Amino acid sequence: MFWKVLKDKVKRGKLSSLETHTTRIIEGRHDAPIEHIQNFIRHSINTFPKCLNKEFL
Repeated sequence: MFWKVLKDKVKRGKLSSLETHTTRIIEGRHDAPIEHIQNFIRHSINTFPKCLNKEFL
């Protein structure tokens, strides 16, 4: 979900003369609730061993 929120923020329209992709990404990180980020990290930690064992192939 974090990446969806971030992509939606970056893609929301043309950049103004004062904006860059970097500024949009920085703004977008504030739109993702901390709980979503924590869940993403937890999921990544739990999934990493499966990736190492090539269980997703």
